[in-house]
Amino acid sequence: MGQIEDLVKRFNEQDILFKEFEIESLVKALQNHIRFCDTLSIEDKIKALSFIYDKCDYILNSIASLMNYQLEYEPNDDEIWDFVEQEKKRIDISSDDLSQYEYLITDDDGYFDESTLYESVIGPMREKYKEKNKDASEWCDKIENIQTNIYIKISEEKEKQVFLSEVFKSDHRTVITTIDECLVNCNKATLKSKLSCLLRGKKGNDVAIVIKALEKAGYIITDTKTLHKIFKDEFGVIGEYNAIRNGIRLIEGYEKTNNEKGKHLFEKMEIVIKELKQ
Repeated sequence: MGQIEDLVKRFNEQDILFKEFEIESLVKALQNHIRFCDTLSIEDKIKALSFIYDKCDYILNSIASLMNYQLEYEPNDDEIWDFVEQEKKRIDISSDDLSQYEYLITDDDGYFDESTLYESVIGPMREKYKEKNKDASEWCDKIENIQTNIYIKISEEKEKQVFLSEVFKSDHRTVITTIDECLVNCNKATLKSKLSCLLRGKKGNDVAIVIKALEKAGYIITDTKTLHKIFKDEFGVIGEYNAIRNGIRLIEGYEKTNNEKGKHLFEKMEIVIKELKQ
């Protein structure tokens, strides 16, 4: 990150007319470094973004030092009372549109204590301080906005880190998405060729017969719904999952109760099992 230090040094050496250009160079450099962080692993990204976050502090402190600007303006008691007296002269007490701090300033009954008054005027005083130091304020705002976004990014990456830590600790299954992942105990290339002939353009009961045949032969390790999705992608199966599920229920019903409705499907299944095992 030597580039950042070089840019800050150059900023310090320029007169006021050229400092805006140097700030834009700093902003661009920071944004380029942040984009590079997106290519890193989560752990490295957090470290790199934290490094850039600290560099923003370095830039802000450099600007503040050079421009004699307070990043967190804290007026002293004398400044506060001078501000109050000036505002009293400015404010029209007959106005119906007074802000909270203007109302407090013009209260002559002493209803509000000094601490309440102080709290109410700090915000307006800081705004006036920023207006008075417009250049330094705007430059620091640009860097602080980047720093805020970095903070958000770091928080998001840490959330991802926690999530992945939980995932890696668990023994949760990995979702099967390809035919090769769900086939076992077989020559996959040969079986896929047979399945292509059996399934291309088929639907409903025809697909149910093949799924049950694969199950009986011990060639699959996933559920029917997942197989339906895979078969659609791999073999051009058509039709709805519910129609396939209904065919499977008919076959299973015949196996359990000899229900005649599933007999012809069961018989076709046994033929397919033989074909798959050849």
